[in-house]
Amino acid sequence: MSLYYSTQLALALTTQQVSNNFGFNPDTYYIDILNDIYNLFPVNTIPTPVLDDRFYAGYVGVYTANGDGNTYDQSFTLTERPLAETQATISTDLKSAAEADAIVALGNESATLFTSQSYLTVANRLEPYKSIGTSINAIATALDAQVTAVNAATTVKEVGVVGTTLTGALFTGRGSGLGPDDLNLSYYVTFNHSTLDQSETELFVPSTSTVIPYTDIVNNNFDSAGNCFNGVDYEIQIRETSSSTVLAEFVVPLNASGETVTF
Repeated sequence: MSLYYSTQLALALTTQQVSNNFGFNPDTYYIDILNDIYNLFPVNTIPTPVLDDRFYAGYVGVYTANGDGNTYDQSFTLTERPLAETQATISTDLKSAAEADAIVALGNESATLFTSQSYLTVANRLEPYKSIGTSINAIATALDAQVTAVNAATTVKEVGVVGTTLTGALFTGRGSGLGPDDLNLSYYVTFNHSTLDQSETELFVPSTSTVIPYTDIVNNNFDSAGNCFNGVDYEIQIRETSSSTVLAEFVVPLNASGETVTF
């Protein structure tokens, strides 16, 4: 069903709503008649947002005149949940995930015996409890850093950056240029994040401190980069642009034709 923006009502209306309000089917009328007589403008619609309800309570459609003079463009403004509420929710989720990781680290060993061993110095602990303690300590340290960052965040979007995980896939590779140290043209195949759009990311090569900025070009989100690797380390990071927060990292495969890498 089509959507029309009424400048008279300052509302976006479906075909059925136009019929109810104006008494005709706008899908069968010439655009000039809709514009000039009824002040109705076809809307260039986009997919409605898929929201993570831990961060957003809903969204509102926004309509602006297109430069063609005959249509309106659609966008959405997201309604954020209160910052404190989001911080509490994500902190709880992080703690639950850490507890699950700790249970996996404990495996089939006795929790009671592990607790008794934890009172001893690391040198005096028996295996496998010494190794388990090291693993659980790493989980606790990572959790503390994440919760601290979440509580220090000043915006809902920032809570999402430091407290949730980016998943997806990037079509990328090395060797399409002059040699194996050249990054191919790369683009997102899928991009899933609670508060970020893919346009808010960049690629970063730690070994050479090379930044590859995002471009809004289909099948070329990241331009090729010559000699951006050092010949030894082929790790690359996906970062949030404004804060340089690392969202994902992986090793870029040697493939001049490119391939899909899941992160």
